[in-house]
Amino acid sequence: MRTPPQFAETEQPGLLAVVRRRLRELLGGYFNAPELMSAEGVARYVVPPGLGYRAGVLGAIALARRAVQAPILDPPVQAREP
Repeated sequence: MRTPPQFAETEQPGLLAVVRRRLRELLGGYFNAPELMSAEGVARYVVPPGLGYRAGVLGAIALARRAVQAPILDPPVQAREP
């Protein structure tokens, strides 16, 4: 039996630390949000996926379900025949 892949942090040790550091650099204090003002706050804000390696597939399924269940606001426009 094949072992399922893990999320990126286990495949690329230190990846989250790089992403967190770069996020703080790019934001440069622009947003006045407590969770983005300190390294500790960013560490609580940028986290590994709770669903692990299944996050991408399950996220796609959730989006598809939402799209199917969404009400249609305007019917599609039909092209007129010449």
